[in-house]
Amino acid sequence: MRDSMTESIAKTFNCNDINSIDGKIFECEIDFDSKWTFPYKEMEKMTQELPEGNDLYIRVLSYEFNCDYIGYNIYSSGEWCDKFDC
Repeated sequence: MRDSMTESIAKTFNCNDINSIDGKIFECEIDFDSKWTFPYKEMEKMTQELPEGNDLYIRVLSYEFNCDYIGYNIYSSGEWCDKFDC
């Protein structure tokens, strides 16, 4: 699971940095470039393709200072949610 998730993100986005901690619970922090807003379609497709999808918990903070955009999205129990709309 761990490799498939980080590989999928690296293939989909231009990753600047990938830091992971492999212990009892796998944690991963990834810094990647995406144009303007949260890449919902790409993230939804990626999580649907992973066999571990429903077991994942993902938090994504998106921001673009130049246009004052900020987004905070969470994937839990097999669904994506915009925390500003939940």
